Amino acid sequence: MLRRISEKQMVLAEGPVWDERRQLLFYVDIRGKEVGCYDPGSGMHTFFPMKDMVGCIVLDEAGNLIAARKDMLVRLDPMTGEQRELFDFGLDEGMRFNDGKCDCRGRLWVGTMMTDEGSPRAKGAGTLYRYEKGRVAAVADGFTIPNGIAFSADNRTFYHVDTPTGQICSYRFCEESGTISEKRVAVQVKGEGAPDGMTIDREGMLWVALWGGYGVARYNPETGEQIGFVPVPDRNVSCCTFGGADYSTLYITTARDAKGAGGQLYECQTDARGAAPYRLAD
Repeated sequence: MLRRISEKQMVLAEGPVWDERRQLLFYVDIRGKEVGCYDPGSGMHTFFPMKDMVGCIVLDEAGNLIAARKDMLVRLDPMTGEQRELFDFGLDEGMRFNDGKCDCRGRLWVGTMMTDEGSPRAKGAGTLYRYEKGRVAAVADGFTIPNGIAFSADNRTFYHVDTPTGQICSYRFCEESGTISEKRVAVQVKGEGAPDGMTIDREGMLWVALWGGYGVARYNPETGEQIGFVPVPDRNVSCCTFGGADYSTLYITTARDAKGAGGQLYECQTDARGAAPYRLAD
């Protein structure tokens, strides 16, 4: 059963990350310029104000959060709220970070897009970057809204979304070099909604938030078939991840729509299981 667990309405809730060590859920409100923390044990939420929009967050090995704030990585201590700038990407004016995740070697993969999505220059302006220990490389470009990222359990496949295309693409992933190749369309999302953030379960199935689609769809990336659906009362479903003691709880974020509805955080018990997120290596 789906249950709303938000303490307040957000603008663009996104990027939930489960901290298995503390048994806490972290998430962001991109346009609200905040990082949130939800404690399932107490039901309490804590919020950390940020200086600018935060596209995504990941954990590091020390237990800090790494926030992709506009065009800079910032290290946030969730126990004290202290923030320290880590790395400046120096993005072009008008660009910002969007979704991102770490791979099994602790490298951060993060996409960029134009802050003004309605700009005539927004189409194809985004780039997918790989960050590793103070070094950054542009891996692929031509994206409009680079979004959901997932890695297969055997770390041989990288999945990535470019929302306006309606496509979830898969790539051959080389763990050693951190490179991707052999791009193919794994899933073409049909019907209402476009693919946004996503996660992967232990069976290798993709759980994809549908922006404009009122739910999270489960897909088999080998066949492209939709094999499940979790309905959500909000139109713009933005991201999801697994958490909880056994990783069977699906946490879902949404954004406000044109009528002012949405901007919430939900949880739903599933029969699937996820896994702990990879952390940034120092």
